[in-house]
Amino acid sequence: MGTYSGNLSYFDGRDKELDASYLRKKLCKQKYLLEFEKGELIITQGEEVDACYYLESGYVIAYETVKGRRRIFDAFNSNNLLLCSYATYDRPCAFNYEAREYCAVYSISMEKVKKLLQNDANFARAVLTQTTRDLLVCQDLLRKSANHNVSWLVSDLLIVLAARNSHVSEGIRYLNDRFTQNQIAEMLFINRITCLKELHKLEALGLIDLQSSYIGIVDMEGLLEYRRRCQEPKQGE
Repeated sequence: MGTYSGNLSYFDGRDKELDASYLRKKLCKQKYLLEFEKGELIITQGEEVDACYYLESGYVIAYETVKGRRRIFDAFNSNNLLLCSYATYDRPCAFNYEAREYCAVYSISMEKVKKLLQNDANFARAVLTQTTRDLLVCQDLLRKSANHNVSWLVSDLLIVLAARNSHVSEGIRYLNDRFTQNQIAEMLFINRITCLKELHKLEALGLIDLQSSYIGIVDMEGLLEYRRRCQEPKQGE
């Protein structure tokens, strides 16, 4: 985790770490291991959810498609439980879940999940933690997209991504996860060209570096100040 305010895309709080050693011991049986290549769907929107998944390694996004464009609602790294809330509230899957790189996941049937919720307090706490985190991320995304302009949204996303998973090299804080400019536009549900212009504006201001494969934050304090100055509500965007 980084030291700046913010966390995974959209969420302004700090993700509470799940007990990976406990979950691996409890859930990760070799016969339930599933592997997904980049771009493969783990489950599709509207599909009945008959299992939840422990994400052992990889990176998964949850999204819906609106008017031909993706809107990304969440992103999950390793040691997350996917779809566990469906054990307590039976409904079709709300989003598409797609592997954005090679992923190793362990499938846990909903029947087993429900039994663990009844009989295992540690597992119940893990599900509650994960479900609460997922809800807060979606709430935060909705709040931000409704109340801020594009400049604020783009700078805020870079700040929270850096807070979650980044490293410093030669004075620049690089995101550990590779994000294309199109993916950033999808995450924020904004026009791709508008997003591209904003990113290049930030680069021209000396706040970020787009020259390498990974986005770098050149001046974090400057980026925080830029976000602060862009806090007026969106008007007609």
